[in-house]
Amino acid sequence: MSRNTFYKWLKRYEKDGLAGLYDKPKAPVNTRKPTIRNKCKERVDKALYNLRP
Repeated sequence: MSRNTFYKWLKRYEKDGLAGLYDKPKAPVNTRKPTIRNKCKERVDKALYNLRP
């Protein structure tokens, strides 16, 4: 075991106890939802409006 891994586990144990030593998911906890910029939204709205009969 590397020194870095040992100290990482030690910190997790000191912070969370035995539960801190379980594997943690690598995926981020929070993710940003995709947003449409105003300029793009205006073009899409305009294009959809022009498609109306």
